[in-house]
Amino acid sequence: MSENKVNRNYYFGSEWLYYKIYLGEDTSDKVLLEVIKPIADIFLKKGYISKWFYIRYYDPDSHIRIRFNLTTTNNISEIAKIIHEKLKYYVSNHFIHKIQIDTYKREIERYGLETIEDCETLFYANSKFNLSLIKKFSNTDQRWLFGMKFIDEFLNDCEYNLKEKRELIEILKNGFASEFQTNKNINQSLSQKYRTNKEQIFLCLENRDVFFDKLFKEHRKNSQNAVIKIKEKEKDGRRRVDYLIDSLLHMHCNRLFKNKQRLHEWVIYDLLYRYYDGKYSRTKYETGDSRKSFKE
Repeated sequence: MSENKVNRNYYFGSEWLYYKIYLGEDTSDKVLLEVIKPIADIFLKKGYISKWFYIRYYDPDSHIRIRFNLTTTNNISEIAKIIHEKLKYYVSNHFIHKIQIDTYKREIERYGLETIEDCETLFYANSKFNLSLIKKFSNTDQRWLFGMKFIDEFLNDCEYNLKEKRELIEILKNGFASEFQTNKNINQSLSQKYRTNKEQIFLCLENRDVFFDKLFKEHRKNSQNAVIKIKEKEKDGRRRVDYLIDSLLHMHCNRLFKNKQRLHEWVIYDLLYRYYDGKYSRTKYETGDSRKSFKE
C-alpha cells in the first residue's frame, strides 16, 4: 500500500475528529464513563461514526485524547454541538479546564503503513473493553489483574505460544526496568508482590470468568479481522509483529489506569513474566525437552 493512499494528517472537517480534554487524573474516569462513552454510543447508533478511541496523555498537563472516525463529514456540526452540550456541565463545574480540537497525526512509523487502520480498529475494541473494566473495578489491584488476563488472551489470539509469550514479556519488562533504574530493593519488592498475589494471579489467568469472558468475546468480535491482518505481517518477520504487539499492549495499559500508567505497565509485565517463566520451567521439567516449542 503506497503512502499516498493512506492519509497521515486529519484536520478539523476531515473524517477523523480529534478532541483533547484537559482535566485532573482523578476526574478522567468519571468523564470517560459519564460523557465520552455515552456520546460515542449515540454517534455509533446514529451511524455518525464507525469507531472511536481514547488515550491518556500529558503535555505536561493531564488530558484525554478522543478520536472519532466519522462515516461522513456532513454531520460534523451536529456532532460538535452534542459534544459541547454534554461537556458543558463539567466545564462550568471545573472538572474540565480546557477543550481543544486538534489535528490527528497518525503514527505511521510506529504502527505501519499497511496496519495503521487495523491498529485503529484494535484501539476502538480496546477502548470499549477497558471502559467496561473501569466501570466494574475502581480498585487498581483488580484492574491490573484483569489487565494481565487481557494481555494473556490477546497474545493467545495472536497465536503466541508459551515460549513466545515469555520472551516478549521479558523484553518489555526489561525495557521498563532500565527506564525506572531498578535495583536490588526494587526487585525484592516486585518479587514479594508476586509471592503475595501469586494465588490470585493463577486463579485469574487459569480459570474462566463470566464477566471477563463476555467482555473479551465482544472484543474478539470487534478485533478479529484486524488481528488476522496483523498476523499476516509475520511473513516480514516476527520482530515486526512483536513491535506492533508491544505498542498495542502499551496503549492497553495507558487506557486502563488513570495515573502512573508506565509504572503500572512495568509491574504488570514483571508479574506476568514471573508467571510465564514459572509455567515454562514446569512444562520443560514435565516433558524433559527444553528444545520443544509449547502451545498453551
